[in-house]
Amino acid sequence: MLAPIASAVMISELWESVVEETQLPPGEENSYFKRSGIMPTAYDERRRHRRFYYRTPAVLRVGDVEPVLLGAYCRDISRNGMGLLSPRQFLPLQQARLIISESQWYDLRVRWCRRLGEQCYHVGCDFDTQEEGGPGLW
Repeated sequence: MLAPIASAVMISELWESVVEETQLPPGEENSYFKRSGIMPTAYDERRRHRRFYYRTPAVLRVGDVEPVLLGAYCRDISRNGMGLLSPRQFLPLQQARLIISESQWYDLRVRWCRRLGEQCYHVGCDFDTQEEGGPGLW
């Protein structure tokens, strides 16, 4: 498990210390944060739970020994996990902590990753076991 982060640290301070920032996909720079509500489903949808648009900046903390902070964007959320945009590629089963605010963070386990553009990867994650003291999702 990843070591806990001090809750007094503000997300804006963390964002200032990121080593890389995600570049939004081409054509979505002006519309990315405008989407909200339930995401449409595909005809061959295999998901167990509905996804909702969840568009917000966040910080990804990767690595346990020498952690690195990455500027990321949440994309969607469901009961089991979430999609996000990252500036770096991830491999399946890799772990990361997504920090949305000083009191809202989630430990994630990567399921898949797909490149959308330069410094922009769409990453699908499951929620990992929440450490004691972390907020629950439901």
